[in-house]
Amino acid sequence: DNLTYRQLCTLSLIFRKESLGIKLENVDYGIYDNEEYLSLLSPTSISLRQEIYQMYQLGLVNMKDTALLSWEDITPERLELTELGNRCYEIMGLYEISDNEVKSVARVLSS
Repeated sequence: DNLTYRQLCTLSLIFRKESLGIKLENVDYGIYDNEEYLSLLSPTSISLRQEIYQMYQLGLVNMKDTALLSWEDITPERLELTELGNRCYEIMGLYEISDNEVKSVARVLSS
């Protein structure tokens, strides 16, 4: 399978979020039910979540202690790379993606 550049940036984001001091969730989704929360997401954020779900199906990302049934189940701050995702990060040199590009993906994911 092919990954988009945005997916590569997302893998880099998930790996580097702590070192860059990025908090991925800016909405207190606990105060909304799931349908209300999903209605707050931008179309671009929904598209990115669909791409993340595709990477989940490829075994590149996971969510701590949770199985994903669709993109709607994604909680950004709980995303982590799998062992395969970590290998891809290293082998593909995703650490070379600029901080600005990684932060741009973080803004989309949190909108």
